[in-house]
Amino acid sequence: RVCTPKTETHHRVKKSRDRPDNGEDILHGGSGRVRIQVCIAIPSNEGMRSSLKFSKQVLRWSAANILKKADKITLVHAYGYSPMTFFPGPKEGKSLGTVNEVIKKEATKAATEYLQRLGKLCNQLGYEPELKLLLARPMISEKQAILAYTEKSKPDVLVVGSRGMGAFGRMFLGSTSDYLVHNCKSAVMVVRDKDIETLDNTNKEASAPASIS
Repeated sequence: RVCTPKTETHHRVKKSRDRPDNGEDILHGGSGRVRIQVCIAIPSNEGMRSSLKFSKQVLRWSAANILKKADKITLVHAYGYSPMTFFPGPKEGKSLGTVNEVIKKEATKAATEYLQRLGKLCNQLGYEPELKLLLARPMISEKQAILAYTEKSKPDVLVVGSRGMGAFGRMFLGSTSDYLVHNCKSAVMVVRDKDIETLDNTNKEASAPASIS
């Protein structure tokens, strides 16, 4: 069953304030808790095909490593749009506000469909997540929107993917994962390309036919 993205704020699950930054103790039971609230931050849907592929890989990694311990799963996707500030040509009877509302509506539609596709994949993996859509730009950045959401919903673990911007990109743009690791009060687990490669290799080895000696 694919859920429709919701907008309500979730209540906090009681937990210890001295949680580990990387979530390892929570994941492996070191905190003494067995069931946890997990929030997965879905990357931007800009560059839809590559983003969708990476997001699916993050979900599969999460299913293999952490979701079995979760009693609440939320997929969070922050999106934005770029409003027009002037008309490049004739107005043709439309106001700037009307045009920007159309742009916003189309961005919301695309982000909703993107999140629902990933929710469907999560269903196929055996989980029923809650879907949460966050409007970020032009007011705030996507990473700021995700941080604000975690401050309200207070998940035990936030899972975020990182495709690796490199030192140059992080210096000028700042990666979402770095920002959340340093500012989020929840335990943050960063899924990197090498983690996904390890999972893929493990799956290949598991599915390979046994050799006959």
